[in-house]
Amino acid sequence: YGIPAMAVSVEVKGGDFYTHSTAVDFEAAIHFTRHFAGQMLKSQLPPDVDVLKVEVPRIADENTPWVVTRLDRMMYYEAAFSARTDVFNEPTEIKLVTRKGEYASEGTDVHALAKGLVSVTPLSLDLTSRTDLDALGGLLKV
Repeated sequence: YGIPAMAVSVEVKGGDFYTHSTAVDFEAAIHFTRHFAGQMLKSQLPPDVDVLKVEVPRIADENTPWVVTRLDRMMYYEAAFSARTDVFNEPTEIKLVTRKGEYASEGTDVHALAKGLVSVTPLSLDLTSRTDLDALGGLLKV
């Protein structure tokens, strides 16, 4: 509907993402949420930007630099499925990817977080691949 949207996440350590820990400091996230929300309300985002995804490193403060990034295919968290007898009622164990940022591509959200920068990634709800559609059609013909 053309309403500006933003998703803001704060990197947390260890098992803090399993709980509602009061040890998580949201001050930097609050600062960047106010900043980017204010800018979004002043200026209209480009047509293909439906959501701004803002990732705030755990060590960030209001002076932490921010960069505009693209989405990395590297996962922050890896789902580890332990043996379960009831997959619907027993929890899935989530563990951290141990080498966060090591294989991240430069210019991506994961790379920015690994460098301690706030990442701002423009997302589009149009999930269509940016490939040449005619060339793909030719490839798929029988």
